[in-house]
Amino acid sequence: RLRASVGRVARAADELDELLPTVPVLCHFANKQQENFYVCHELFQVADMIDLADEGGRQLLATLSRELLLSPTMSDEIVPLLAAQLRRIYPQEDSLVQLLLEIIAEVREPLELFLTPEAEEALRLQTD
Repeated sequence: RLRASVGRVARAADELDELLPTVPVLCHFANKQQENFYVCHELFQVADMIDLADEGGRQLLATLSRELLLSPTMSDEIVPLLAAQLRRIYPQEDSLVQLLLEIIAEVREPLELFLTPEAEEALRLQTD
């Protein structure tokens, strides 16, 4: 009986693998739908089920996640899904932290160009 159950689970997993898009296909669709929050949200939920064994696929997903995090039009609601994917791609904490620091620096850099001296002083006082 246990053997039959294991066989059914294995067949279901194989069927799921056949139904799920590959990482390049998912990234292609998500890239085309960057302006559509709902579609991106759903695609990144599907991404949780995709196998990330392929290095090329991981890099595609990491690049797309980074671009979406840097996009000024992306909804804040998708950030946890993007962060979850980056955690899957970079399981070593130091690599993930390094990437997130780079993203934060890229977000802050353009903002600093538009700060008035008064706003810069207020920001400096907040961080001290």
